[in-house]
Amino acid sequence: MLVALSLFILLAWSMTTKGDRAQPSTSLEDVPPSLQTSSTPALATAKSVPLRTALADNSPPHATYLVHTGHLHGMITNSSRVFQPRGKFALRKEDLVLAVPSDLKHQLLIESSKAWRKDMRTYIAVNTSLLPLPRPMSPSDTEMWRSYPDDVEAMMKIDSQTWEPRMALTPFFAHEAFEGSYEWMLYGHDDTLFFVEGILDLLQDFDPALPYIITDHFWWTDDPFESATDFFQPNEFAPHCLPCHWTADHEQKAVGDGKKYQPFTPYTGCPCTVEHICRHDTRKLYKEACDGPLEHLPFRMNSGAGAIISRGMMEKLPLAFMEKCTFDIKQARGADDLFSRCLQKAGYAFTSPGHSFYHWEAKSFDPGPQHSHLLEQTFHAASSGAAHGIPLDVISHVLTSHTKVEAQGIEHAADTMSRLQRAYEGWHQALLATQAPLTI
Repeated sequence: MLVALSLFILLAWSMTTKGDRAQPSTSLEDVPPSLQTSSTPALATAKSVPLRTALADNSPPHATYLVHTGHLHGMITNSSRVFQPRGKFALRKEDLVLAVPSDLKHQLLIESSKAWRKDMRTYIAVNTSLLPLPRPMSPSDTEMWRSYPDDVEAMMKIDSQTWEPRMALTPFFAHEAFEGSYEWMLYGHDDTLFFVEGILDLLQDFDPALPYIITDHFWWTDDPFESATDFFQPNEFAPHCLPCHWTADHEQKAVGDGKKYQPFTPYTGCPCTVEHICRHDTRKLYKEACDGPLEHLPFRMNSGAGAIISRGMMEKLPLAFMEKCTFDIKQARGADDLFSRCLQKAGYAFTSPGHSFYHWEAKSFDPGPQHSHLLEQTFHAASSGAAHGIPLDVISHVLTSHTKVEAQGIEHAADTMSRLQRAYEGWHQALLATQAPLTI
């Protein structure tokens, strides 16, 4: 079943990139009245595109609207966040930090990631018991290396790899190192690529003071015995919430004119907690008393796909609690299992970025089939207005890509990360090239 599903999605990507699906439509209702003229045609030859702009230090928040002067069909879908008014929570790149577990053998990946995380404060946790760190931590440094020795004896007790606790605990080491001086933490592997511009666009609607962990890529099955056909990732049926700010209007924008799809009756939680999901659950996944985490079914995030964690969430999860919880677990299926079970033990759950809840084939976190070159091809196609259907919807909402070093090898994964980042930047520049800025 899993093989068939992968082949189906792969076929959909390859076919729709050629433009055989209907193109997104745009009407005059999408054009602000101040921009409408008697010569404005009815089908998307003018468009107001509010995009996030870098704000100068100490300057008041403002919005720069980019007015469409060309044709956006085949470049970006109307459901993209950039077609909506500026959000309440203006962000700069310096409001983000990155927490990543790594290995000294993976320094090539760390070097490759500098292209997309330039000037972003980064915390790298490695096991360097016998080797010197490449870079000691410095208060003024944007790249911090810390050693957390792997505990072989402890991990033998919970039947997991020796490095799994370090991977699960890296965000909490980073939170203490940065002393909470950030708004959002990006958490992934050293072969996870984050598309920062898209992340800043998305997060302008999310309050960083609330306890959020945002992702849409989960391991899940409804079968408690984990049958091989039912347990897979990404699986949209894993219990998670819609964002706090989500409204019927957001739903309409996400669904568009197509047939509404949702994997289950959605939860809108503020904050998203295990108890909240349990109280509103219609699938009977939890105990009736709602007094504990979902332990009888396999459920975990995919940290290779990445996640975005708010400062508010990190303040709710002390390192001492997470460390004790990690080593109290008697049997675990890797770092993602450790992290997810301890998060639920603390009472919290995951939140969807929004759009992908209604579009399972367009995940924001490591979307599509297991071939990142298809994502790269779609960026190139969209740069010239030649992408359509599922691939175009994917790149209009994509936030991460997992280059999968275990499958490709270090050099290939590092090269893939570099090529994807260049393709993403090329697409972004192509979008900007079709616009004329209008600051209001």
